[in-house]
Formats: sequence, structure tokens, C-alpha cells
Amino acid sequence: MVGSLITALGCICAGAIFVAHVGVPHETTPELKIRAVAHQWWWEFDYPALGIKTSDVLYLPSTMNIHVDLASADVIHSFWLIGMKKSMEIIPGKPDSLDLFITSPGELYGNCDSACGCASVCMRFRVLVSSPGDFERWAAHARL
Repeated sequence: MVGSLITALGCICAGAIFVAHVGVPHETTPELKIRAVAHQWWWEFDYPALGIKTSDVLYLPSTMNIHVDLASADVIHSFWLIGMKKSMEIIPGKPDSLDLFITSPGELYGNCDSACGCASVCMRFRVLVSSPGDFERWAAHARL
């Protein structure tokens, strides 16, 4: 009971700082584009304009329009972040996209909740959201 209550409160708090728009036309040009690729059984996050790739940790700036292209390298996966109403199915050969705007720094979690072969336990990832300035410092260090 206590565990369920903590999970519910965590989702509510995460939802307060996280806004996702799926399939909504861009009202503004994204300030950052990321390509998220699901692999059996890990996530690759590619920041093409920055020349950075990470695995299982998605670094994001707060208060910026972010566009995420979703793709699968192998089987059907799904992309879900705490605060999203439902996960997005990612089918090999059929990319999808997601627009994000996160209002404040913090840490979120995501995962694949599809039956991709490992009961999704090993498809979890962290989302570390920092201020735009801290994100720029992270990017400069990550490029080295």
C-alpha cells in the first residue's frame, strides 16, 4: 500500500514538471533535437547537433523545446517517461517523434514497457534535467 502511494505521488510530482506533446504540430522550432534508439536491451540517445551519444541516460535542458525522434534497432519497443499518460510504441522501420518541454531541473525515469525480451527490467533509463546553462556545460564536457 505504501509503495503504491509513493509511486502515485512520484508520478504526480513528475507530471507537475513535465509536459509532453505527442503528434502536436510544432508551435515553435525545437531548440534541441535528439534521436532515441531502442536496442535489445538498452537505449541510445544521439544529440546530432552536439556530436554526443549516450546510453541509458537522457540529458535534457529545462525550459527548452525539445524534439525527440524515436526508432527501434531490432524489435517492437515502447518509450515512456514518468508523467506521460501512455507509452509510445516504436516499431522497427516506422519511426515516431515526441516533443518535450520540461519546466524545471530534476531527475525522471523512463522505460520500455513492451514485451521486447527481458520483461522491460533492463530497458530502464534515467532522465537528468538541468538548467540550460548546466546543460551547455555538460555538453561541452561530454564532447571532449
